[in-house]
Amino acid sequence: MRTAIVSTYPPRACGIGTFAADLRGTLLGVPGIEAADLVAVVNQPSSPQRRALLATIAQSVRGDYVRTVGGAA
Repeated sequence: MRTAIVSTYPPRACGIGTFAADLRGTLLGVPGIEAADLVAVVNQPSSPQRRALLATIAQSVRGDYVRTVGGAA
């Protein structure tokens, strides 16, 4: 199974981001989980993307959400 986590993510200071990082680490140790991709929600558009991220979504840019879902299909 392939999994994706859409959340804030470190280094952004956010409890939910820390939870997402811990969740990813746990999922990677579960038998049957092939990957735990990350889509980070960021404050400002981010270029280039941070390593290990499938994509970034600028929190206030509605088109980023649509683009990211379209790329995952």
